[in-house]
Amino acid sequence: MIVDSRNSDQARLMADIVIVGTGAAGVTLAGELDDGKRRIVLVEAGGIEIDEEFQPDTFFESIGEPADTITDQFHALGGLTRYWTGRVGMMDSIDLAKRSWVARSGWPLEWSELAALEDRAMRWCGFPPDWQNALPPLDRLKALEGRPSALLPYAWRHWATGPNAFKHWGRHVTKAFGKSDNVTVLLHAVMTGIGEWADNRARSCVLRSWNGREIIVEARHFVLCCGGVETPRLLLNMAQREPRRMAAAAPMLGRCFMQHYRVASGTVIASGGQSAQLQSAFNRFVRRRGLFFQTGVCLSPDIQKRNGLLNAAGWIDYRRDRRGWADFTPQALARSASDRLRGHAPRLHHIGGIITLDVEQEPCHDSRVLLVDRRDRNGMREAAVDWRVSPLDRRTLSVTTGLIVDWINRLGLGQARAVEGIMGQQAPPAECYLDSHHHLGATRMSISSADGVVDRDLKVHGIDNLHVCSGSVLPTGGHINPTLTIVALAIRLAQRIACTD
Repeated sequence: MIVDSRNSDQARLMADIVIVGTGAAGVTLAGELDDGKRRIVLVEAGGIEIDEEFQPDTFFESIGEPADTITDQFHALGGLTRYWTGRVGMMDSIDLAKRSWVARSGWPLEWSELAALEDRAMRWCGFPPDWQNALPPLDRLKALEGRPSALLPYAWRHWATGPNAFKHWGRHVTKAFGKSDNVTVLLHAVMTGIGEWADNRARSCVLRSWNGREIIVEARHFVLCCGGVETPRLLLNMAQREPRRMAAAAPMLGRCFMQHYRVASGTVIASGGQSAQLQSAFNRFVRRRGLFFQTGVCLSPDIQKRNGLLNAAGWIDYRRDRRGWADFTPQALARSASDRLRGHAPRLHHIGGIITLDVEQEPCHDSRVLLVDRRDRNGMREAAVDWRVSPLDRRTLSVTTGLIVDWINRLGLGQARAVEGIMGQQAPPAECYLDSHHHLGATRMSISSADGVVDRDLKVHGIDNLHVCSGSVLPTGGHINPTLTIVALAIRLAQRIACTD
């Protein structure tokens, strides 16, 4: 059932599991654990829809690299995954490996453990049972001559539930749990900390509604799924109030914050003949109803090892240039109709292309989520993000951009060039930074508390029943969108919690 905490007359609740956050992680975890017997409380700081009254509490200050939109979050069912694009992919095995050239790399999990959960995670992300039968449309990209061995053809999968409407994780909450007798969704409730302890176990958490009502929830397990910045903010506030309880996790708490270093790193100008061939290889395609692919390239593991690079991937976004009237001739309109019937994005005649890269970031100790003196309406200190970009991040951006630009020029598929300064490994102009909304690393997973905040089972170091499941636990991020990985980790965590019941 769904309950507005502002109208609840209950000051104390009993549960088996408390899950804080209704994004992809929280929804998956609740669904996996919902066996009709466990009492689950799913906590959401906002309401069913976005209410502007509560949104100022979702913003935090950016004090590092230029990142004007890094501060976006949402208090409402689904969180940031209310507007999820459906873009998924598996992390590469090299992403989880210990790499001598990447500081603090190496996961305490084997890649095979995540790969075994891929199909189940894809189903949670909305993909049909036979999603593997729709093969990526990479033939034309592979057929282009002269591709450097350092670049591998790559395809991102997207799943849409309707025309341009991707999975809204918040709506899944109301559909799955709206009439449930054992799952209670508490709206307009903010977790402010742990209420009671028994040795190294939390016995209860404190929730506060937006009208000041306090609710204590007793449970056996507590899981924080409230995002890559809000989760470390909550834990940092807890560490200040109860330093002894959080002593093991505190040294690395908030540290090694990462995003995908997403940059519009180059441009392509192509004539009519060039653009047709370019867009037939680098584009967006539909292989069957509802299943989309976007094609591009990624760095090979070999060049990452040989040249000491991070992982990275790139694609081309298109726009009409000033000669775009050619797209409205009878011939061009007929070609566009044919493309649409075959499920391809319509090809533009004269195009301008933006080469866009997602670069993995090196975990940097000084890149961090930290608390500032301002306090929110619940008395909790607000967060700032000091996001850093390392020389290795910039070198990977430079090398990958150069490989793509050089290849397009040698093929004669347009005039490609890198943004000024990128090939010299300088900081790109501020307008070239693109926010991915992939907030990673600030409660990183580790074997030892000296290197992270949670263990391989996502349990906060030093506390037996407090877990974290969000992008913030990823020790390194690879180049791929993290939602599928987060969902797989939620499935794995549900299995671990179920085994302890």
